[in-house]
Amino acid sequence: MIALVDLKPYLILGLALGGLFAASGVGLVVLFRTTGVINLAYGAIGALGALIAWQLTAQAGMPEAVGYLVCAFAAGLSSLAYGMLVAPLLAQRDAMVKAIGTLGLALILLGAMDWIWGEEARTLSLPSSSWALRIGDVRFDGTQVIAVMLSIAVTAGVSVYLRASRGGTAMRAMAQDREVTATLGVPVRRIEATAWFGSGVLCGVTALILADTYGLDYVGMTFLIISSLAAALVGRLRSLWITLVAGLAIGVIESCLTPIQTFSKYSTMTPFVVAILALLWMGRKRIPGMFETLRIPPVSSSPSGVGSKARNAGLAVALVIGAGLLAPALLSDYWLQIGTSVVIYSVVALGAGLLMGRVGLVSLCQVALLALGGWVALRIGYATSLSFPLVLLCAGLVTAAVGVLLSWPALRLSGLHFALITLMAAGAMTIMLTQFNFPNGGGGFFGYDASKAAAAPLRAPAIAGTTTSLFRYALAVAVILFALAIWNVRGRPGRAWAAIRQGDEGAAAAGVPVTRYKLWGFALASFMTGAVGGLLAATGGGLTVYQFPTQDSLILLAVVMIGGIYSIWGAVIAGLFARLMPALLSNWGVNADISLILFGLGVICTLVSAPGGIAEQLADLGHAIRRRLGPFAIATEVRARESKT
Repeated sequence: MIALVDLKPYLILGLALGGLFAASGVGLVVLFRTTGVINLAYGAIGALGALIAWQLTAQAGMPEAVGYLVCAFAAGLSSLAYGMLVAPLLAQRDAMVKAIGTLGLALILLGAMDWIWGEEARTLSLPSSSWALRIGDVRFDGTQVIAVMLSIAVTAGVSVYLRASRGGTAMRAMAQDREVTATLGVPVRRIEATAWFGSGVLCGVTALILADTYGLDYVGMTFLIISSLAAALVGRLRSLWITLVAGLAIGVIESCLTPIQTFSKYSTMTPFVVAILALLWMGRKRIPGMFETLRIPPVSSSPSGVGSKARNAGLAVALVIGAGLLAPALLSDYWLQIGTSVVIYSVVALGAGLLMGRVGLVSLCQVALLALGGWVALRIGYATSLSFPLVLLCAGLVTAAVGVLLSWPALRLSGLHFALITLMAAGAMTIMLTQFNFPNGGGGFFGYDASKAAAAPLRAPAIAGTTTSLFRYALAVAVILFALAIWNVRGRPGRAWAAIRQGDEGAAAAGVPVTRYKLWGFALASFMTGAVGGLLAATGGGLTVYQFPTQDSLILLAVVMIGGIYSIWGAVIAGLFARLMPALLSNWGVNADISLILFGLGVICTLVSAPGGIAEQLADLGHAIRRRLGPFAIATEVRARESKT
């Protein structure tokens, strides 16, 4: 056991880190209370400002003060631009849709930062790091002092502003009822613009301090939002002072667990655990705007009769046969590996799309469940002599069981509440897999041997022993899983999901066991994801935890929505976007990070104008072409018959 005196340095570091969590959390709370938006691009906005400051000071040689001011202004301007251009288009939508819009912004900024600045390590030092404050035998670095004081000053200043100023009174009124406030003559757009710009400035300031303390890592800064969001959730997205205390507490707990050997490996899970507990506690009482079922209204005008189903089935069979026969003959091994990855991610996208489009649940942990399925398949494959199909089946069943256990506590509420819990669960699962490593044939339960290669592929059967045969094997497995999903959608579960999407209360009144069918939907999606995780483990090179970064969960959500959440074909389009597009861009000599920008723009466009995604638009286009060509085709046939006679 470590003595209390030994924890003092970690306590100081934790207070500084917690101060940043708290300050960012306060910004999230104010923005949510004013606009109803949880800005999941908060960290990315701050990272962009910090990188601009680094460019101006370290590269262009401008004075540091100018760089810091530009950082705050650029972050504020980025936030304001989204708040004025995109947010009004989603103002009447539910909280989940608004949050997904900000995820699109986060992807755009991530792609732009990676494209412009790359992934090299950078440092940005503030003048405050050169002085210190000593209280007894405890030494506070100047930046650490600023971090703690900033959180307190921001909380106190915002509290006074909300209570004592006309603008603050308007913000509090908007938090209660935006429409009524607007009818009373309050300049709603101006107040919202103030909230967006102010939260962006706070993003930039906290990013500067974070860059000085932990380095200028824009990916890490982007996902700092999770810790800040945990503090805001403890404050129920309402109380600034509870958010302050929660942020400081999260930072202190995470830091003080670091030197304790038993818990040090899992200290970074602190924000995820706190957020999950806070969300479950919040679920006891509904908060307006947070817990609605996701509603992205379909705009389909395509026929859904027997003829349409027959055409879809015929097209699907033709594509599968064509891919299985022609792809190996036309493509190199590299592109066949990409094709296998496309098939696998199409199934993952199918599960995520089924949850979103049919059940009304947004899951942000499907990529983590894919990693879990690969881990289980590797462990079973090395530890037993089960056949490859049974290994995939076991991986799917174990992943489904874990998915049910993760989702069960949150299923009585949905919408943004459920999405945030799955995001936190994905972060925690990634940390666990990082500590355990993927099995590589070692002994023990975890099957990892540090003396061997860090990654080893799952042993595939002879029928799938080559790149070509593994592609065809993956195609066959995908066909089975797609058929399983279609069977569920067209059967009793599909009818129950359709009732649930209209509202839990109405479905329950109609006799639908809501919780059971929500669990069944999540179990089905998790099973399919876990099974193809085993296929991914059998591809060349094996698996590492670095293949499943948290941002991939956001990318998956983006491509699923772009492809179309109401169509089976949308999953195929999503798989092509997720795996084929980056490979094509790289092959053409174009920076693959541009795909992140395209995905972010695609998500926003889908939310605003094309809820059915590309699949819906293609279906409508095909229907329109058939309507136009119908009379022409009939006339052609009549003329042909007349010429014969």
